[in-house]
Amino acid sequence: MKNSLALLNGVNYIAIKENETGQDNKPINAASQISQQAEIMTIQIVDTASVFQKAPKPEALEKLYTYRRPMEVKGYIKAHSFLVPLLVEAYDKIGEYFGSNPAVVLEVVTDPEADDYRELFAFIQISLSPEEALSRLDQLDKEWWLDASDKAQNHFCIDVEFV
Repeated sequence: MKNSLALLNGVNYIAIKENETGQDNKPINAASQISQQAEIMTIQIVDTASVFQKAPKPEALEKLYTYRRPMEVKGYIKAHSFLVPLLVEAYDKIGEYFGSNPAVVLEVVTDPEADDYRELFAFIQISLSPEEALSRLDQLDKEWWLDASDKAQNHFCIDVEFV
Protein backbone atom coordinates (compact mmCIF):
# COMPACT_ATOMS: atom_id res chain seq x y z
CA MET A 1 0.00 0.00 0.00
CA LYS A 2 1.21 3.52 -0.83
CA ASN A 3 0.10 6.75 0.80
CA SER A 4 0.61 10.26 -0.50
CA LEU A 5 0.04 13.60 1.16
CA ALA A 6 -0.57 16.63 -1.03
CA LEU A 7 -1.03 20.30 -0.25
CA LEU A 8 -3.98 21.57 -2.24
CA ASN A 9 -4.82 25.23 -2.75
CA GLY A 10 -2.09 26.17 -0.31
CA VAL A 11 -4.26 25.23 2.69
CA ASN A 12 -6.03 21.87 2.66
CA TYR A 13 -4.31 18.53 3.04
CA ILE A 14 -5.62 15.29 1.63
CA ALA A 15 -4.09 11.84 1.72
CA ILE A 16 -4.70 9.35 -1.04
CA LYS A 17 -4.51 5.64 -0.23
CA GLU A 18 -3.61 3.37 -3.14
CA ASN A 19 -3.44 -0.39 -3.30
CA GLU A 20 -0.61 -2.12 -5.14
CA THR A 21 -2.39 -1.90 -8.49
CA GLY A 22 -2.96 1.84 -8.19
CA GLN A 23 -6.73 1.37 -8.25
CA ASP A 24 -9.45 2.38 -5.83
CA ASN A 25 -7.88 5.68 -4.77
CA LYS A 26 -9.93 7.03 -1.89
CA PRO A 27 -9.46 10.30 -0.04
CA ILE A 28 -8.95 9.74 3.68
CA ASN A 29 -8.40 11.98 6.68
CA ALA A 30 -4.73 12.98 6.39
CA ALA A 31 -4.08 13.57 10.09
CA SER A 32 -5.48 10.26 11.29
CA GLN A 33 -3.89 8.33 8.44
CA ILE A 34 -0.43 9.68 9.20
CA SER A 35 -0.71 9.07 12.93
CA GLN A 36 -2.17 5.56 12.52
CA GLN A 37 0.25 4.15 9.97
CA ALA A 38 3.97 4.07 10.60
CA GLU A 39 4.63 2.26 7.34
CA ILE A 40 3.89 5.25 5.11
CA MET A 41 6.20 4.76 2.20
CA THR A 42 5.88 8.11 0.44
CA ILE A 43 4.80 11.53 1.54
CA GLN A 44 4.63 13.95 -1.31
CA ILE A 45 4.15 17.60 -0.46
CA VAL A 46 3.25 20.00 -3.23
CA ASP A 47 4.25 23.58 -2.50
CA THR A 48 1.76 25.75 -4.36
CA ALA A 49 3.98 28.80 -3.94
CA SER A 50 6.52 27.19 -6.25
CA VAL A 51 3.87 26.05 -8.71
CA PHE A 52 2.12 29.39 -9.03
CA GLN A 53 4.49 32.32 -9.40
CA LYS A 54 3.49 35.54 -7.73
CA ALA A 55 2.36 38.30 -10.04
CA PRO A 56 5.13 40.82 -10.72
CA LYS A 57 4.75 44.22 -9.12
CA PRO A 58 4.79 47.40 -11.21
CA GLU A 59 7.89 48.61 -9.33
CA ALA A 60 9.83 45.63 -10.73
CA LEU A 61 9.43 47.06 -14.23
CA GLU A 62 11.78 49.92 -13.37
CA LYS A 63 14.61 47.38 -13.21
CA LEU A 64 13.90 46.35 -16.80
CA TYR A 65 12.81 49.54 -18.53
CA THR A 66 13.76 53.20 -18.61
CA TYR A 67 10.75 55.51 -18.23
CA ARG A 68 10.37 58.59 -20.37
CA ARG A 69 8.28 61.02 -18.28
CA PRO A 70 8.26 58.60 -15.33
CA MET A 71 5.21 59.96 -13.49
CA GLU A 72 3.08 59.63 -16.61
CA VAL A 73 4.32 56.08 -17.29
CA LYS A 74 3.78 55.00 -13.67
CA GLY A 75 0.27 56.46 -13.70
CA TYR A 76 -0.56 54.67 -16.94
CA ILE A 77 0.75 51.34 -15.63
CA LYS A 78 -1.19 51.82 -12.39
CA ALA A 79 -4.39 52.51 -14.36
CA HIS A 80 -3.72 49.49 -16.64
CA SER A 81 -2.19 47.05 -14.15
CA PHE A 82 -3.15 44.07 -16.33
CA LEU A 83 -0.18 45.11 -18.52
CA VAL A 84 2.44 44.32 -15.85
CA PRO A 85 2.86 40.57 -16.59
CA LEU A 86 2.84 41.31 -20.33
CA LEU A 87 5.55 43.96 -19.90
CA VAL A 88 7.75 41.46 -18.09
CA GLU A 89 7.17 38.89 -20.83
CA ALA A 90 7.74 41.49 -23.55
CA TYR A 91 11.11 42.47 -22.12
CA ASP A 92 12.26 38.83 -22.21
CA LYS A 93 11.00 38.39 -25.77
CA ILE A 94 12.64 41.62 -26.92
CA GLY A 95 15.90 40.26 -25.51
CA GLU A 96 15.54 37.13 -27.62
CA TYR A 97 15.40 39.20 -30.82
CA PHE A 98 17.55 42.22 -29.96
CA GLY A 99 20.14 40.76 -27.59
CA SER A 100 20.22 40.22 -23.85
CA ASN A 101 19.64 43.23 -21.59
CA PRO A 102 18.16 45.40 -24.34
CA ALA A 103 17.75 49.11 -23.73
CA VAL A 104 14.00 49.68 -23.83
CA VAL A 105 12.18 52.91 -23.00
CA LEU A 106 8.54 53.04 -21.94
CA GLU A 107 6.63 56.14 -22.96
CA VAL A 108 2.97 57.10 -22.95
CA VAL A 109 2.11 58.37 -26.43
CA THR A 110 -0.98 60.37 -27.32
CA ASP A 111 -2.45 59.76 -30.74
CA PRO A 112 -2.27 63.11 -32.59
CA GLU A 113 -5.53 62.31 -34.38
CA ALA A 114 -7.41 61.39 -31.19
CA ASP A 115 -6.44 63.56 -28.23
CA ASP A 116 -8.14 61.29 -25.73
CA TYR A 117 -6.38 58.11 -26.87
CA ARG A 118 -3.12 57.27 -25.13
CA GLU A 119 -1.02 54.13 -25.43
CA LEU A 120 2.07 52.79 -23.72
CA PHE A 121 4.96 52.24 -26.11
CA ALA A 122 8.09 50.20 -25.58
CA PHE A 123 10.81 51.73 -27.74
CA ILE A 124 13.71 49.34 -28.31
CA GLN A 125 16.76 51.56 -28.54
CA ILE A 126 19.11 50.19 -31.16
CA SER A 127 22.01 51.14 -33.35
CA LEU A 128 21.40 48.50 -36.03
CA SER A 129 20.80 49.36 -39.66
CA PRO A 130 17.16 50.19 -40.35
CA GLU A 131 16.83 47.05 -42.48
CA GLU A 132 18.18 44.77 -39.72
CA ALA A 133 16.16 46.50 -36.98
CA LEU A 134 12.89 46.29 -38.90
CA SER A 135 13.60 42.69 -39.87
CA ARG A 136 14.03 41.73 -36.21
CA LEU A 137 10.94 43.70 -35.20
CA ASP A 138 8.95 41.96 -37.93
CA GLN A 139 10.20 38.58 -36.71
CA LEU A 140 9.23 39.47 -33.11
CA ASP A 141 5.79 40.48 -34.35
CA LYS A 142 5.22 37.30 -36.34
CA GLU A 143 6.64 34.84 -33.82
CA TRP A 144 5.24 36.31 -30.59
CA TRP A 145 3.60 39.74 -30.51
CA LEU A 146 0.69 39.08 -32.89
CA ASP A 147 -0.53 36.33 -30.57
CA ALA A 148 0.35 38.12 -27.33
CA SER A 149 -1.03 41.53 -28.33
CA ASP A 150 -4.60 40.61 -27.36
CA LYS A 151 -3.47 40.71 -23.73
CA ALA A 152 -2.60 44.39 -24.19
CA GLN A 153 -6.21 45.33 -25.02
CA ASN A 154 -4.89 48.07 -27.35
CA HIS A 155 -2.93 49.75 -24.54
CA PHE A 156 0.63 48.65 -25.40
CA CYS A 157 2.77 48.69 -28.52
CA ILE A 158 6.39 47.80 -29.35
CA ASP A 159 8.58 49.73 -31.78
CA VAL A 160 12.22 50.51 -32.45
CA GLU A 161 14.02 53.78 -31.80
CA PHE A 162 17.34 54.47 -33.48
CA VAL A 163 20.04 55.90 -31.23
